[in-house]
Amino acid sequence: HDPGRVNALLDHVGLGDRGDDRLSSYSLGMQQRLGIAAALLPDPELLVVDEPTNGLDPAGIREVRELLRELADGGLTVVVSSNRLDEIQAICDHVVVIVGGRVRFQGSLDELLSRQTTEIIAAPERAGDATRLATICTQAGHPARIDGDSVRTPTAPGWASRLNRLAWEQGITLAALSLEHGTLEDAFFTVISDDQDGLPAHSRTAEPGHGRRRVFRHDRAPRARSPRPPHDVDGRRITAAFSSEVLKLRRRGLVLGGGGLLLAFVALVTVLGLVRATSDAWGPWLRPVVIAQLSQPDGLVLGLKRGGPLMGIVVLGIFAGAFGTEYSTSALRNLLVREPRRLQFLAGKYLALLLLSVIVVIAASAVSIAIAFAVAPSRSIDTTAWTTVKGVHAVSSSILQITLAAIGFGTLGAALAVILRSPVAALAVGVAWMFAAESALGAAWSSGQNWLPGRLLANLASGGSPAVSLTRTAITLAVYWVVVVVGTSVVFARRDVA
Repeated sequence: HDPGRVNALLDHVGLGDRGDDRLSSYSLGMQQRLGIAAALLPDPELLVVDEPTNGLDPAGIREVRELLRELADGGLTVVVSSNRLDEIQAICDHVVVIVGGRVRFQGSLDELLSRQTTEIIAAPERAGDATRLATICTQAGHPARIDGDSVRTPTAPGWASRLNRLAWEQGITLAALSLEHGTLEDAFFTVISDDQDGLPAHSRTAEPGHGRRRVFRHDRAPRARSPRPPHDVDGRRITAAFSSEVLKLRRRGLVLGGGGLLLAFVALVTVLGLVRATSDAWGPWLRPVVIAQLSQPDGLVLGLKRGGPLMGIVVLGIFAGAFGTEYSTSALRNLLVREPRRLQFLAGKYLALLLLSVIVVIAASAVSIAIAFAVAPSRSIDTTAWTTVKGVHAVSSSILQITLAAIGFGTLGAALAVILRSPVAALAVGVAWMFAAESALGAAWSSGQNWLPGRLLANLASGGSPAVSLTRTAITLAVYWVVVVVGTSVVFARRDVA
């Protein structure tokens, strides 16, 4: 929407003055820059890049590093994920070391590097003086070791001039005297050297103090890891899946779109039910109720009960979308890599959607009840019975029944999404079954209302009927729920989603 900003960003990352027809022939380095430019278009406060210099030539590596450093210096927070420690050391000022899925260090780069000792490397002019030079270091209180023709001693950089003077006093001429600072790679191995549990069984930790030439240890026995109760692990995994799904359900489109539409419909049904209430007989359109019936303790939730089946259809769509979308976008493969225990993942996701169902029903109930109290006086409806003990009991019972019905609709939507692997197909099949198929079956099957799931769910939402008792409805639906949940779990756990 802002070509000027796009061109400015392309210039900023080194892609200016290139025609659109050349985008398809961009090299990997150009694609890296173009990806960074695309990420900068919304003017973010945080930029996350993963292996930003992977596959680039030396010139491209330097350009990308300079760009990221420039962005950081300009006030943008840049998070770099990389296994190239030299790259991290070149551009980052704050580091997090993660091993085995756990944070081993978090702090400034200088703080991490300060844990490494600086080595003085002294090379005598005559190779035979190496032993004498090492003795000089040891006598001065600095441990030393001979490395080829040189002597290495870990100590403060300021001691180098002192070593040079001591060697000269002993008749030793130094051909070379240099400092070797610890690298981020050295610091990384130092951080993990005392925590073997974070590494795979075949990994070996390098001995500190050997610079880039490392001697690997084979004699260190891995520390015993304290066992964790299986139920605790499963519980935390379910909680993690639950929290992840809750975050996704908080999307503005879902809350304002699906939730707003549902509340608007419930409000409309409630208003029409109250406004069109008659004083004597049932009307032909929308089956208006009698004013005297609305004055009963359960009159407060009559509009809510009428909207119960549609609430269930909306919940069915939400469940179908939550499960089916991850199939259609192939996101499920990545999610199952993160959490391979499929049943725990499925349970956490399902529990989050159950919570959403409860919230949706409670919100719709609150809207319906508020409208009923507001409109009732203008229709000469006596609301005294609504606030009695019987009225409160009728309201709470109706909300519970509608909630259970919504959960039943949602469970059916989730099962269809897992089986069909598509949110659109699951919603289409669910709606077609509820409205078209069950209407045709109900007309041809006299006892269909006792067994058809859609009819039973609608009956549960309305609090039962003379034809089918609430108890029979609840028992039949409970059996259906067990069958659907078990069957869906088996399909989800065993089916290949690659």
